[in-house]
Amino acid sequence: MSDTTVQVLQTGRVQVSPRLPFQTGSNQLAVVLCPKRRRIWLPVSVYLVRTSHGSLLFDTGWGTTIRGNQHAYLHFPNYVPNTGELPQGQELVTLLAGCGVAPCDLDVILFSHLDLDHTSGLLEVAGPGIDGAKKVLVCREEWDAAEKSHVRYVQDMWKGVDVTTFEFDDTGFGPFGRSKDLYGDGSLTAVWLPGHTAGSTGLVVRDLQSGHFLILAGDCGYGHQSWEQMVQPGLAVDRAQLETSLAWLHEQARDSRCIDVLACHDAGVSPQLIQVC
Repeated sequence: MSDTTVQVLQTGRVQVSPRLPFQTGSNQLAVVLCPKRRRIWLPVSVYLVRTSHGSLLFDTGWGTTIRGNQHAYLHFPNYVPNTGELPQGQELVTLLAGCGVAPCDLDVILFSHLDLDHTSGLLEVAGPGIDGAKKVLVCREEWDAAEKSHVRYVQDMWKGVDVTTFEFDDTGFGPFGRSKDLYGDGSLTAVWLPGHTAGSTGLVVRDLQSGHFLILAGDCGYGHQSWEQMVQPGLAVDRAQLETSLAWLHEQARDSRCIDVLACHDAGVSPQLIQVC
């Protein structure tokens, strides 16, 4: 049996406009300025991937600092459309410990993108003075976008962390033919899925014996409805790119070897252990 597993972990939840997940035609300003009383809660999932190469964490979710002054922590523009909640027991370090994993056991942290609800927990598993993850990866497109924008992105989330940027290769794999084989054997492949952000990245986890695979889609969609019915969310930086990315997920999801496609904020996905075999 394959030794490749994906553990779904949920680091609290995020409160957003109900127009955000599956309402393509929504006015983007209306999505951002939705009153709190009308918002809905969505999970903030991260994924612990374990293979023969070691342990990889896909995103870091909310950090414990979210429990404090969110207005100051998230900065004003981000606080308007997003508020977070991190219940006791759902801290990233606690969840990892429940899997028998300490921060220093993490070989790689790979980010789907650098929005605050995906990076907030980074300092707790790879921050200065912490015996943490060996490598933190983000694609060049996302890093460049994050370094230029002090409105959407909060650079304090990775302050003091040695972040390694990588370039996608022209492999012909993915919606734009650009991907990165992380270990050179096809077991873990980062795929460029732009549209939600400039450098949105997915991860294909593959069992080399059976060919079966699982896709971690980040925020390319908000659930199966996104790629099954080709429904874009209420916010995107490039809708043409996002349409192409969703079409690729749609095609992959229909492959008989595909176990599932998982989005980070899918309300239908619960914490679980998935065997990739």
